[in-house]
Amino acid sequence: ALEMLRDDFAAFLDPRHYRTRPVSERAEPNVNLCDHLLYRERFDVPAIFNHRDPNEDAAYAYYVCAVERFRRVAAGAAPVLFVMTAWDKLCEPAIFRALATELEARGPNNRLLAINLAPPDPAAVGLTSLDAQGEHRFLAFTPASRLHAGLWHEAWQDDEIVRDEVRRAACDLADQKR
Repeated sequence: ALEMLRDDFAAFLDPRHYRTRPVSERAEPNVNLCDHLLYRERFDVPAIFNHRDPNEDAAYAYYVCAVERFRRVAAGAAPVLFVMTAWDKLCEPAIFRALATELEARGPNNRLLAINLAPPDPAAVGLTSLDAQGEHRFLAFTPASRLHAGLWHEAWQDDEIVRDEVRRAACDLADQKR
């Protein structure tokens, strides 16, 4: 994400970096559709395009629209809460701080809530603070669920903890802008 913000999505939207993955390389036929070769090389991230293949015109147009909408929303006057979840250790405090700085540069009313998803531990369920920069917050979430993916967890209680934190951050942001 940081790389994309820093070059204003130029590499992300550059079709020279796209490689449609053969079905034999996918976890399932309709997921992990396309690699971004630059990000794969730099960050060892396979199949960045999970649900749409930007080598198809309609999918590429979708991503162009998404980037334009992001730019418009991030530059707007309204307060915006950006929520990012990452698997444990994929986002570190230095990356969090750089992301927060990039988002603030795009608009002073932007806020980041970054949540690292820790390995499950039913005895230690909850959120802990990892870092903060101004109003931006970086948390770790330890779920009870063995299966989890961002805002979806096997145990509904885990979902509620994360959703409550997102709601709290959104309310805090709304209150600050009054």
